[in-house]
Amino acid sequence: MHQGAIKNTTDIEAMLKREQPKHLSLVHDPNSKWAVLTKQAHRIFHYRLTQHNLSGSDREALMLARNELLALAKSLKAVSSVENALNED
Repeated sequence: MHQGAIKNTTDIEAMLKREQPKHLSLVHDPNSKWAVLTKQAHRIFHYRLTQHNLSGSDREALMLARNELLALAKSLKAVSSVENALNED
């Protein structure tokens, strides 16, 4: 995923947290899509650490998948925050 897009979504999320905290109830929802993706990314990381029979390329592939899931989760979190803010206005 493009690093600039990740930075932009992270910046938007940070700005919304500072400026309009009453609009961000979704940011703390453990059942949202981004929260589920984050949990899955952590499971992948745990699996990578605990499975000693994985090859080097398998470990690298798991880390790439984990990083993509985390990037997608951050993007979804920022988009959800923006949608919440727009829908409440």
